[in-house]
Amino acid sequence: MAERHASVLAELTEAGRVIALDLQARALAAETPAEAADVANAFHKVSRSVRQSMALEARFARDLTRADREDREAAEKERKRGVERRRAQVEAAVERLIWTEYERDEDEGEDLVAALGEQLDAAVLDDDFAATPIEAQIVRLCEDLGLPKPSFGDDAPGSAAQPAAPALNAPPSPGHPFQSSA
Repeated sequence: MAERHASVLAELTEAGRVIALDLQARALAAETPAEAADVANAFHKVSRSVRQSMALEARFARDLTRADREDREAAEKERKRGVERRRAQVEAAVERLIWTEYERDEDEGEDLVAALGEQLDAAVLDDDFAATPIEAQIVRLCEDLGLPKPSFGDDAPGSAAQPAAPALNAPPSPGHPFQSSA
């Protein structure tokens, strides 16, 4: 529809321009002042129509540009929300694994949580971060942090991709100083 509107506006602008040029020639060739005044009045109306058509073309182009920009911004916003959601999911799962593994050694757990944050800061810069399966991200981070590889089951409710290991699904122990924010 946008192409059709742009095409019709271009045709109207060109038709008005042709008519305006013809009226200009007639006004210059007019034999009486009354005839010249009539043709000049018609020229004024047609040239105004041409200017309005051109203004509409410019407005239409600006509107299309703005709509494209808004679409790109909305897509980027949604991509960022997806990345943040994925980051929170991965961070919560790996933090639970850290605190399950290092429940009695808070210093080591804190160091690993800090390292996890740094690893995630770098990982989210990857364009495919939100599209990479969450299990693959969790496994890679566990390997990078020296944690045991988690197991994932297919019988969890919701989808086959949900972690089945209790360490991934269980909340931190009550009163633990580093409970997950997820």
